[in-house]
Amino acid sequence: VLFRSVLTALLSGWVVAWDYVYVPLSGMGYVGALKQFRSVVLTRRNFWEYEWYGFWSVLLEEIPLLGPACHVYNVYGAAFFLERLYLNNTTDTSLIDAIGSGSTSSYDSEL
Repeated sequence: VLFRSVLTALLSGWVVAWDYVYVPLSGMGYVGALKQFRSVVLTRRNFWEYEWYGFWSVLLEEIPLLGPACHVYNVYGAAFFLERLYLNNTTDTSLIDAIGSGSTSSYDSEL
């Protein structure tokens, strides 16, 4: 059973990670499955990042009784995965600060 879980994680890791970030990638300008596929698979560095994140995500979700909680954690963690991969750990917190104050008008004017 362990071998089958590891094999499944190895073969489907990148697809699972891509599934977690499909909608946010559209918001980042990667609109459409073909453009996203190029970003995920045809860029060697991105592919291995997706594979590694997805591999551990699949393995965590295979844990009996904890799988649903791990799924929530993986989806939440996908936001940090995207930030690290596509935004290079940006330190721009102006949007977060604007949301915290209840107004995004100052952030909108910067755009």
